[in-house]
Amino acid sequence: MNIKQFQIGWIILLMLAIGIIITIASSVNPSKIDPTSQTVGPMNSSIITSQNIPEVTGYIDDSANLLDADTKASLTTTLTEFAKTDKGELAILTVPSMNGLNIEEFGIRVGEKWKVGKAGIDNGVIIIIALSERKVRIEVGRGANITDAQAGQILDNKMVPKLKQGDWNGAVKAGTEEIILLMNK
Repeated sequence: MNIKQFQIGWIILLMLAIGIIITIASSVNPSKIDPTSQTVGPMNSSIITSQNIPEVTGYIDDSANLLDADTKASLTTTLTEFAKTDKGELAILTVPSMNGLNIEEFGIRVGEKWKVGKAGIDNGVIIIIALSERKVRIEVGRGANITDAQAGQILDNKMVPKLKQGDWNGAVKAGTEEIILLMNK
């Protein structure tokens, strides 16, 4: 790890701490996502079981009904075509609630259950939006050609501005485009 990576790590940790403070201090409004709490949540002692994790239904599971039909159709085509490459796979999950679970553990469990990516390579990525908790996360497999820092930048620069405007479709499209662009490098 070089000094720049170390500094970036500390900056990310500071941003996460601020996100936790804002999350705790703000009142929950399930009709809007709070982009400042995008990747953090209070640790929860709840046992995460397979019942808490949705079954895989395809590259898009919009259980929270955030995306319109045209967006789902367009993204399904894009994600299906991308999966035909050797670069990896990308899936999108929106849920009404994580039932009190923190998004980091939820994302890991979704990744483990869904097995997004090529077998043995772990090159899958999942965009997760939890509506009632007001959380958004990009879960990145170890073999994906995208770092956690890049995922954070996609959230900050591409998705969060659109989420602040309530543009669910635009946010998911922008995140998808940027992730595929990076994974194709």
